[in-house]
Amino acid sequence: MNIDFPPPSKGTYNNAGSSRQLANYLEHEDMQRMEQGIYTEGFFNLTDDNVYKSQVIKDIDGNIRQLLKTDAKFYAI
Repeated sequence: MNIDFPPPSKGTYNNAGSSRQLANYLEHEDMQRMEQGIYTEGFFNLTDDNVYKSQVIKDIDGNIRQLLKTDAKFYAI
C-alpha cells in the first residue's frame, strides 16, 4: 500500500521538529481505515511488528546526534 504524505511545507508536520505530528497523522489515517473495515498494520520496526506510537516518537526524536535544531530529523517518502 502506498501512502501519499503532504510535504512538510504544507503545515501537516515539521520534519525539523518532533515527529509527533506525523505519528498523529498516520494514526488518524489508520483510524479512518479501521472504521471502514480496512485492515491496518500500525507502527513497526526491524524487530517488532507492534510498536507503540510513543516509542516511535521517542526513537525518532532521540536519534539526533549532531543535528542542528533546523536540520530535518526524519523524511517521509
